[in-house]
Amino acid sequence: MLPLYGAYAETNFDNPSSPVTAGRQEVGAKISQKLDKQTRLLLETIDTKQLGTSNELWGVVGGIAHTFSNNVTVEIGGRYSQETVGNATTNSVTSVRTRVTMPVPLKPAAKLTGEYENDVLHPDRRMAALGTEYQAANRSRIYAKHEFINSVGSAYELSSNQQKNTTVLGVETEYMKEGNLFNEYRMNDGINGPDAVAAMGVRNGWNIASGIKANTTFERATPIYGTNSADVATAAGLGVDYTRNPNWKATGRIEYRTSAASDHWLNTLGYARKLDEDWTMLAKSILDVSTDKNLVVTSNGVSQAGDKFQSRLQLGAAYRETRTDVWNALFLYEYKYEDLSGSASNDLRSAHIFTSHFNYQPAPELTLNGRLAFKFVNEDTSGVRNNSLAFLIGGRGMYDVTRRCSLGVNANAMFSGNLRSIQYGLGPDFGIRIHDNIWIDAGYNFIGFHDRDLSEGNYTEHGFFIGLRMQFDEHILDGLRRAKP
Repeated sequence: MLPLYGAYAETNFDNPSSPVTAGRQEVGAKISQKLDKQTRLLLETIDTKQLGTSNELWGVVGGIAHTFSNNVTVEIGGRYSQETVGNATTNSVTSVRTRVTMPVPLKPAAKLTGEYENDVLHPDRRMAALGTEYQAANRSRIYAKHEFINSVGSAYELSSNQQKNTTVLGVETEYMKEGNLFNEYRMNDGINGPDAVAAMGVRNGWNIASGIKANTTFERATPIYGTNSADVATAAGLGVDYTRNPNWKATGRIEYRTSAASDHWLNTLGYARKLDEDWTMLAKSILDVSTDKNLVVTSNGVSQAGDKFQSRLQLGAAYRETRTDVWNALFLYEYKYEDLSGSASNDLRSAHIFTSHFNYQPAPELTLNGRLAFKFVNEDTSGVRNNSLAFLIGGRGMYDVTRRCSLGVNANAMFSGNLRSIQYGLGPDFGIRIHDNIWIDAGYNFIGFHDRDLSEGNYTEHGFFIGLRMQFDEHILDGLRRAKP
């Protein structure tokens, strides 16, 4: 099993139902490799950054899990993580951990799980957890977990300064094929007092016809403690995927979330069309509308809601030399529009961004990447207008030392301030192939920079970074085709 994930959200991103918070860039991987019939190697890594700052958290967790003949699974491993705030390392963890999962005697459908972790350098930093899961029926399960952790943020951080108890109790039922009902009770008990939320919802997948599938979601979250009714939220979503035609695919989704404090709409559309054996056309749009129901009184005495409107449109073309596989390229135009005139920031911003990526592989073990990008930005902040230009040129060289290991170097330069100033980025990286055509890269930029538009998806900032690298071929669209029953 090899789940890989990555996320990027700009500082003005606003979607309360999204698991990604505003101003954050995150990438990670969870690897599970079977060593024999009863033993697995487990590895998890994460690198998350707060955009526009030097705040960063990165870490790695590894271990060995062995299942005995009585179905008892024992996992033993360790963890290292480092948190940086500003230019100083505020918290680092070097710990050992163990996890035991066992069936309940006389109840084969029930399982018990216990976890314990302790920092080897700071013994007062520890985490203990106890959980259970019961398969109540063929399509239902009951689950519960209570966790005590000396933590200030996540499972990658341990600190003796704060204590936190987290309890989750829920029931999930598969009432139909690709349809799940869930009812969950969540409670966080920190130093500021308990917070408890009851959430219930439903997730469904609908096979309308061959190559046409719809997905629906609904959730309602209600605070149990406290009297702030604005925290009660209801969310619903509808998505449709079309994969019937072998030469083009399309997807669309709309989500709505409402509470006493705000209403929020999010719409995404995607389209891909194969023009010939070498060229593919790509298109994507995002529409994000947020209405704040709390009125804001401005300096001139006018009351207005803190509304936000954001949209993005992407049009591009991908080229792959399928016969020789020496040259690959991606050409992309993106338009961003942000209207925050109803919010406290009172900003209007539009950006035209042109980017081109080139990939040249003169030999199987050597790959050279190049990138050119240009943007024109128009900003209006509280009536003050400003236009700016920026240009970026970058390159990366990668050499496969072995079939599973590679060495590389990154170099970037950005001309900003209407091309009057220049910033540089430079650093090496090391890559490991963890699956066919899938690599994890780790590196360090000795110097670097950040730009909210041109740095997206490219590791140009100063410091450590972790990235995912994947290679696709001309059959990428084939994987979107739904298998016939």
